[in-house]
Parts: sequence; structure tokens; C-alpha cells
Amino acid sequence: MNKLKKIGIFVLLIILTVCIVFLPQLMSEQNEEKLLNQKIYWDYNIRGGTKITSNQVAELYYNREIRIGTYNDVSLDTENHDPSLMQEKSFELFETVFENNEPICEHIKMVITNGTPHYSQSSTLIKLDNQPIALNFIDVVITSGDFELEFNYEEKTKTLISLSCPSSSYYLNYGQEDPSFINSLELAVKNYYENQLGLDINEYYYLEEWACKKDDIKEYYTEFGILQCPIDVKEK
Repeated sequence: MNKLKKIGIFVLLIILTVCIVFLPQLMSEQNEEKLLNQKIYWDYNIRGGTKITSNQVAELYYNREIRIGTYNDVSLDTENHDPSLMQEKSFELFETVFENNEPICEHIKMVITNGTPHYSQSSTLIKLDNQPIALNFIDVVITSGDFELEFNYEEKTKTLISLSCPSSSYYLNYGQEDPSFINSLELAVKNYYENQLGLDINEYYYLEEWACKKDDIKEYYTEFGILQCPIDVKEK
């Protein structure tokens, strides 16, 4: 009887030891697995839906409160985006930018339609009125032969951050030398950044230039966009 009692106590001690040693670890692993498999959805438009405007995006970008990094760009392919939808968004962007200049708008839309597109995106989180807001920046590269058009914009507000275009067929691949076209473009860019976005003339840039390459072939270069304030100014 005493022998059975001793064996029972010994077995009980073994069971208690196993429970003390391994049970917490087992429970911890189960909790970790549960947490890892748990999906949490963030709603950045809660509490009345804080909205952000193109003017605010432009101001925040100029003041270096928004960063668009090439290191966190995610390339978009046909599996994770709809090409026709992305093209339509590009059209809507330039309809906004050149709302008062239909010929330039239609020309850029034609360039986008006839070229081969590549899309990438970069997302960032900012705070506005003590509310988090997610911004999504789309970088678009349109290529056709030796021509390339690249522009970057914020998707939600349709804010054009920058555009660049080298071309051997006049500015913005216009196809023929026409000074009235480039003059009209400069005025349209000025209207967009100053009148629509409320930027000062020193807060955006506009560049047009040409150079002769070999065989006397001219290359035209167009670039414009929002500047960023000097770092020392931001630190003040």
C-alpha cells in the first residue's frame, strides 16, 4: 500500500513538473500564433473623416513634412493593379493640372496612351489636425522609343509633385517646333502651382532647355514640380 502511495506521489510530481515547465511555454506559443494570424484593419478617416487638400499636400511637401523615398517604392505590375484604371487616374490628374489649357492636357493624354507605362507607389503616414492620414504617391514612367515622360503625384488629392521629360521631338514630345506651345505650357504650370496650389514663385521650379547631340540632333528637356525648403530653414 505504501509502495503504491509512493508511486502515485512520484507520478503526480512528474505531472506537476511537466505542467510547470512546459504549460506556460505552450500557452505562450499559442498566443503568439494567434497574434501573428490576427488581422488588424486601420481606419485613417475616423472621427469625422479628416480630409486633406492639394494645397495642404503641396505645403507639407515643400516644408519637408512629407517624404517620398525611392527606397520604399513598390513596383506595380498587372497582377496588383488595373492598367486601364491607372491610365484613367493619370488622365484625371492632368485634367486637374491643366484645367484651363485643354490642348496641352489632350497632348499629354495622347502621349500616355501611345507609350508603354510603368507604375510604382510609395505610401506614407502623416498627422493632420492630430489625425493620421495615409497618402499614396504614384510614380509613372511612360516610354516610347527614345522618349520618356515621368511624373509623380499624390493619388487621393491628385497633386502633381513633379514631372520630367527628355525628348528629341520638341518639348514634351510635341513633334514640331512651336514656341507658342512651350509658352502656353509655362503659363499653365505657373497657373497650377501658384493659383491652384497657392505656392509662391520660389516654392516650385520650371525648366526648359535644349542641346545639340551628335549628328546635330536636338534634345529637348522639360522639368517642373514642387521644391522643398532648405534643410536649415526647416530646422528653424
